[in-house]
Amino acid sequence: MPIYFSTKAPVEVMVRSLAAEFGGRGVRVNCVSAGLVETDSEMRTMTEEFRNYVMSLNLLPYFGEPEDIASACVYLTSDEAAYVTGTTLCVNGGVSF
Repeated sequence: MPIYFSTKAPVEVMVRSLAAEFGGRGVRVNCVSAGLVETDSEMRTMTEEFRNYVMSLNLLPYFGEPEDIASACVYLTSDEAAYVTGTTLCVNGGVSF
């Protein structure tokens, strides 16, 4: 898990850096940090033990669905998020490692 988590921080730093660089031109830069999403391929490759482990960390009693991630992306590209930049939107059921 440490290797996996160490790949997340550079993405968030890059998002903040790009937002700072291009914000003056009206460009917004954000990212979505998705948690475990219940897709056929994900569920097929995941062991029951790992699935139970992740579920024990979830604050919500279910896994996300692709629509949850899509909704977050739609929000970030909408006028409702016009003043949002340089941020990471965690769509992960409250999982915190």
